[in-house]
Amino acid sequence: NLTAIEFDGATVSWAEWGRAISALGDLLDAAGLNETALVGLLGRNRLEQLSGFVAVLGSGWGLALVNAVPPEGLIAEEI
Repeated sequence: NLTAIEFDGATVSWAEWGRAISALGDLLDAAGLNETALVGLLGRNRLEQLSGFVAVLGSGWGLALVNAVPPEGLIAEEI
């Protein structure tokens, strides 16, 4: 398998990345989101976050990035 992503010493193949994107899309579909739904993504510098970002963008749903740096109380206010 060819490497799709390399980040902080970890690698993910194209096949693994595709499965992760599909799995997240399936979960969001199962939640009953319609095409006008806005999906929040808590931003962190992690490899897994990239799959979530691509899955949401590729789905056609709106994406709301939530800053993960502030304390939890401020994050809750932002949401």
